[in-house]
Amino acid sequence: MLSGLITGRNQGGPSAGAAAAYGSIPIRPGLVARIRESLANRRDPIFVDLGATGELAVARVRILLLCILLTIQILPGTATEVRRVTLPLNIVALVIALLVYILASRRPQPWLEGFGSSAADVTLVSCGLAAFLLLDQPHTAVNSGTLFELYFLAIGCASLRYNPQACALTGLLAVGQYGTIVIYTAGRWNLNDARYAPFKLGMFDWSTQGMRLILLAGAALVSALIVLRAQSLRQISTIDVLSGAATRRAFDERLEAEASRARRNYRPLAIALIDIDNFKQVNDTRGHATGDAVLRAVAGIFLQSLRPSDVVARFGGDEFALLLPETTAELVMDRLERLRAAVADTGVLPAGDRSGKPVQVTLSIGVANWPDDGPRIHLVLAAADARLYEAKRRGRNRIVGPAQDAELREVGAENA
Repeated sequence: MLSGLITGRNQGGPSAGAAAAYGSIPIRPGLVARIRESLANRRDPIFVDLGATGELAVARVRILLLCILLTIQILPGTATEVRRVTLPLNIVALVIALLVYILASRRPQPWLEGFGSSAADVTLVSCGLAAFLLLDQPHTAVNSGTLFELYFLAIGCASLRYNPQACALTGLLAVGQYGTIVIYTAGRWNLNDARYAPFKLGMFDWSTQGMRLILLAGAALVSALIVLRAQSLRQISTIDVLSGAATRRAFDERLEAEASRARRNYRPLAIALIDIDNFKQVNDTRGHATGDAVLRAVAGIFLQSLRPSDVVARFGGDEFALLLPETTAELVMDRLERLRAAVADTGVLPAGDRSGKPVQVTLSIGVANWPDDGPRIHLVLAAADARLYEAKRRGRNRIVGPAQDAELREVGAENA
């Protein structure tokens, strides 16, 4: 268990990995590894919520811009043949924008919704360029500056969804669609024929078109890297360097998000507050270096034993908090008992400790859940805190859960 950080109760010396693990700080993965991890792992719920908020902002801006464009086309002065194509396209785009705004307001699935609306933005730009082919204006389709630049606006808006996959896919879609328009136009028309003189938008040039495609791909890459950078900075600010658990701030943010989700779907949410018993004594008798090793070992047991959807946070000092979605305090008692027993049976021997005597620690745990322990999440947190202190008052090394038959349920009391 936690090889390299902890030893079994009966082992007399440090493990080979303990020296390497002690005092180390996790090395940040490279760019390729971070991209692969982002594609494989479940998204941070905070970024999911930020993505949904960004989607709503983009939806509002999209409607505003389309209304302005529609007003311009209705005003006198627009060529009839151009209006015949662009006006229906603008109306269709506005209808789609309104539907996306409704979806963004309800926030069903931000990832799918984010790429779906980005794909719609790119496709509408491509349809606008292709419309000029119907008007027999091929140079406008492939040499237009104003309409082509809307691709970059669509790719930039994709980054507001805080999803690198959406940024990359939006860019690839723009490259594919615009490349198809260019290839079709070059094959269908002799774009440098003298009949198109004086070439107000310039002559057709493959190198220019290739550069445009490269710029689209580059914009998508930069957009995705901006999101990955934001995720990396968030990880730095929300992970406790010593223990590897989440910080108190990260826990509070996740608690609000999970509480909102629990209320919306009326699903249970359990919270456990954990205190390492007599931790000050460990620091006083074995030193702060040993205390740090204990914190890493205990946090490691939690991180390895719980579900990916659970949150392990260091509240400060020797106190930890667990956020356990989709379960109740009653259902989680057995799992917490296994964690308590695992820590009690584990010896921690930091590198450089020549005593050969692993440090043994125990845990006191208080657990509560929404909605049984209060209609508000702060009341649930207060109930878990009260049960934690009840566990310590009754002798430590135990779990105190919900009240049953006017008595507090205790687990592990026989091992105190």
